[in-house]
Amino acid sequence: MSDKTRQLFRDLARRIRDYRVSNQAVSPSFVPSQAALGTQPLQRAGEPRRAPFQTIANALRRQQRGEVTAVDLVKACVEVANRLNPKLNAFVNLMTEQALAAAGGLDAARKAGRPMGALHGIPIAVKDIVDVAGVRTTASSRVRASAPPAKADAPAVQRLREAGAIVIGKTHTHEFALGVSTPQSRNPWDAQRLAGGSSGGSAIAVAAGMALGSVNTDTRGSIRVPSALCGVVGLKATFGTVPKRGVITLSWTMDHVGPITRSTEDAARMLDVMAGHDAHDPFSQARPEVRYADFLGQPVKDLRIGIPDQMLIDVHPEVENSFQESLRMLEDLGARVTMLKAPDREDLTLCSAAGLIVGRCEAAAYHQPTLGDGSLYTPDVFAQLDEASKVSAVDYIQALRYRSEFMTKVDEELRNVDVLAMPTIPIPAPLAAEAESVMVLLARNCIPWSFGWYPTLNLPTSLTKDGLPISIQFVGPRYGEGRLLALGSAFEDVVGFEYPQFH
Repeated sequence: MSDKTRQLFRDLARRIRDYRVSNQAVSPSFVPSQAALGTQPLQRAGEPRRAPFQTIANALRRQQRGEVTAVDLVKACVEVANRLNPKLNAFVNLMTEQALAAAGGLDAARKAGRPMGALHGIPIAVKDIVDVAGVRTTASSRVRASAPPAKADAPAVQRLREAGAIVIGKTHTHEFALGVSTPQSRNPWDAQRLAGGSSGGSAIAVAAGMALGSVNTDTRGSIRVPSALCGVVGLKATFGTVPKRGVITLSWTMDHVGPITRSTEDAARMLDVMAGHDAHDPFSQARPEVRYADFLGQPVKDLRIGIPDQMLIDVHPEVENSFQESLRMLEDLGARVTMLKAPDREDLTLCSAAGLIVGRCEAAAYHQPTLGDGSLYTPDVFAQLDEASKVSAVDYIQALRYRSEFMTKVDEELRNVDVLAMPTIPIPAPLAAEAESVMVLLARNCIPWSFGWYPTLNLPTSLTKDGLPISIQFVGPRYGEGRLLALGSAFEDVVGFEYPQFH
């Protein structure tokens, strides 16, 4: 398979080599603009209805009512993990003793009358490219098999712990987050199928109830692809909104950090804690403070939703039917739907090519100290890094210049509509044996929004006749997360997606 990986890389690199900027003055986009396109809050319209399944919000309310303790929540998640992890392989490291000790301390503090944090007692998983103090960050790779334990939490993890969240374990990733399948792990809806990647372990853990939320990264779709295939909520905020210090680098200019949860409300609660400027992260954006949970339940009447028609090409019939039904539901909520010609087919091809060049060249630069021993990497990951090492600086800069052009085009569309919508993935979860043939298709509708730094929300909508999740993806203007959260919470109320008891 590594030979096919190399050929795919070369074909996409050739597209960037042939690309010509429309205006010679276009400069490379390295760091996002602070400018926002219409992110003012809508008028609040009461509390949204809550989903019937176990969520962070429900767990917090049950603790406040004295129905459960933090220890109870951790034990419930550990029980599921002990039962399902041998089959699904979500966790690299299940931190049962540490989690129970932390939960006991939180219960004692609450009993003593100390105030509860925003995420008091909530068991969360952490993707194993994100540092947790005292635990080895393996990136699911033999390259880091002997790495020393992390000296400190990544800021995103530290902020969650300070708010009362409990790290229950580190989850599997596609090696170094360089892929969209997480081949060593399996989908909880059907263990013969891919969970997606690179945050596959985290999506499995949240979908199956091994954790109530998780900390993840997204570079070309790594939050949204597994969220869609596993039927959970995935939120990729605007680039730089959540610090990525303490995260193993895949791409300095495309890596995002964000939550995977079971509801939009939970995603908002986690983002409220994780977001914020980090003076030690050069890509962290200093923005006015926003309380994302305030957008939940806001009205979406007359919200303008644009549908890029090229993202409906080659869509599985059941995904197409679910998407059209979702649009009807959105119209019933008062939203106005219109078809768009942009991004066009050429944009999608160039986004895939330029995103690959930028992401993999930056990854190859990061991995230079260890690329000398290619045997430590899986063949496909090494092939990507090796090919990226041969890309010229001119081609890399051209890819960054295309980012500038792409962002200008999408920004113009987002002046005429409020949100974009499309199927997150054109197909349901494929069989693991089909992984090689669907790699490009899995990320096609996701790559542009990481490449251009746009906030994106994945939501499950329905199940196929075979019982596999189908999802929709909403894309907003940069720093327009509130708009997505308002739409997501309203949409969840009418969809009513539920989770089974996985066995």
